[in-house]
Amino acid sequence: LNSPKTSHLRGSSKQAGSEILGTPPTPAPAPAQPPAPPAPAAPAAPSAPAAPPTPAQPAPPAPAPAPSPADSPAAPSVTYAPATRAFKMAGPPVPATDLQSYLKMPAVVSGKASLSLLLHQDADSGTAALPEQDLQKMQDSFRDALETELGLSVSITSTSTKPLVEGVGANQKAMSFDMEFDADNSDNGGQLQFKLQQNAAAIEKRLEEAIQLNQGFSWLSGAAVWLSISFGYYGNEALMLPQGQMLTQLIGRRPGEQCENGSPPFAVFLSSEESMRLQSLS
Repeated sequence: LNSPKTSHLRGSSKQAGSEILGTPPTPAPAPAQPPAPPAPAAPAAPSAPAAPPTPAQPAPPAPAPAPSPADSPAAPSVTYAPATRAFKMAGPPVPATDLQSYLKMPAVVSGKASLSLLLHQDADSGTAALPEQDLQKMQDSFRDALETELGLSVSITSTSTKPLVEGVGANQKAMSFDMEFDADNSDNGGQLQFKLQQNAAAIEKRLEEAIQLNQGFSWLSGAAVWLSISFGYYGNEALMLPQGQMLTQLIGRRPGEQCENGSPPFAVFLSSEESMRLQSLS
């Protein structure tokens, strides 16, 4: 085995043999050159001057406080008795997925409205006691506001008044002012139905304000609005609609009934005569 120790011994014997045979000794290695001095370091690049400190931005002014109810007029609210029933439609509710099929479909628009009017305690609750000119003014204000919401011209076809007892709070005098109306046809009945469903609460509030604020009715203490708006879809494609050709959208609440804001449209069964009437519009 060539262990480190054995190799060292062999090297010593070889050197000794060389001296005996007269072989000149191996010259000593030249002395090592001193290391070269290190190159001078390149001067460091001057650092960029520090940016001046950013001045502190002034804090934004605090928002003005919202006006209190006392600062802005609001329509008087109606005190309802607890709801005892829901308004029942003739057909099933229409899912949102089915309502998509009614987009861009023309429709005949009509409906009915019921205004629940609360009277001051000193007002006569008889139907003949309400000033005719006040009812006409209220009807006109409601029609104008409804036209704005529908984006369609509206005509009131009939009106009636009657005492309102069911669903009204204790010791309250109330009357119901009912109207039926026709509107222009809508080029996109489905889109209008989506709008009415999604904005029902805001629409209800604006209609209530239209018949109360700045009207000067001395006998009126408060009012509430309920609407049933029907859409009769026509055209060849209307025959294939998933929930039929007639849908009704409810808005607001009648005394004693549940609030209908945000409820889905309801499908309404049509007789063959009504269906033929819609088809005649194609």
